[in-house]
Amino acid sequence: MSVKQKVPGWNYEKNGNLSMYVGMSMIELPVRVVKDHVIDCYIDYEGLFIIHSKDELQNSSLFSNKHYQSDFTTDQGHIILYKIPDNCQDDLMKFIEGKYSKFSEDFISKLYKYSGLVPNSYLFYAIRKNEVLKQELEEYYDCEIPPKAEYLSKPSERNFKSFKDFFEDEIE
Repeated sequence: MSVKQKVPGWNYEKNGNLSMYVGMSMIELPVRVVKDHVIDCYIDYEGLFIIHSKDELQNSSLFSNKHYQSDFTTDQGHIILYKIPDNCQDDLMKFIEGKYSKFSEDFISKLYKYSGLVPNSYLFYAIRKNEVLKQELEEYYDCEIPPKAEYLSKPSERNFKSFKDFFEDEIE
């Protein structure tokens, strides 16, 4: 049995990538607003959060959000851009580095409010360095986790994409 099956509430990969939950919380939009329509969400290393949807989204809260920058329709679907706010830049760097347990309390509160994840989800267990998760990981991987180690690996590359990548064919 995998750790994902053993740890209650493991669900962030089911409905999107990790950057969906982190990015939506940073721009203070509930994940439920896009969850059923999104192809994926990405963080652009230049400080943008990108929602990539199957078709043009009409929810007004997406466009009235104070961090909204622009949106585009391409052959790949609809793209909505948001600027990640300055007060989230430290937490953004911690996310990129996979230092989830170092997130600020303010950002953790936003994650609880906007991500839609339950408090016993794998992500929140990793943020809080939950002892149950640690024991499950040590048992599953037959190892001892050092005290300074994180309980979740760095976000994979599928969490990051440049805005320019959506227009690669048109730019060339």
